[in-house]
Amino acid sequence: ARSLLQAAAAAAAAAGGRNIGEEEDVCGRAEALVSLAHNEVRYWDGRRDWSGVEPLRLLLDSSAAAAELLRSRRRGNGGADDGEPSAGPRGREGPSAWRQLLARALTTRANGCFKAGCVCEPGSAVQETYFDEADLRLREAVALLPGANVQALGGA
Repeated sequence: ARSLLQAAAAAAAAAGGRNIGEEEDVCGRAEALVSLAHNEVRYWDGRRDWSGVEPLRLLLDSSAAAAELLRSRRRGNGGADDGEPSAGPRGREGPSAWRQLLARALTTRANGCFKAGCVCEPGSAVQETYFDEADLRLREAVALLPGANVQALGGA
């Protein structure tokens, strides 16, 4: 599955909007990257033998790329960071589907940052940076889905 998803993400990036509209292209590429990142989350959750940040690089990079792709489209929708594309992933309409995809990208990034922080030197600045980013990405994801039943761990 890992190789297949990597190939799908690469193919989506290479297509570069040749046969579809720009918004659909961005969502399609982002969806491929989020699927790749989500698969990496499941892969590493199953192994539980994280030994360093570098083996987590595919998770960290694919989730960050998906979030940036979606954010850049948001900023490109009028120049402000509050505009939202009208097309969602796989043709689903509206900003709600787009927000859900961005929230998935942010939560997979948070998961990767948490895992990376767990393998850093305890108490180090690098570990704190990863943990702080994980917290930030989770807050961003929850804020994207107001009124939704969002399960978040770590708070009482």
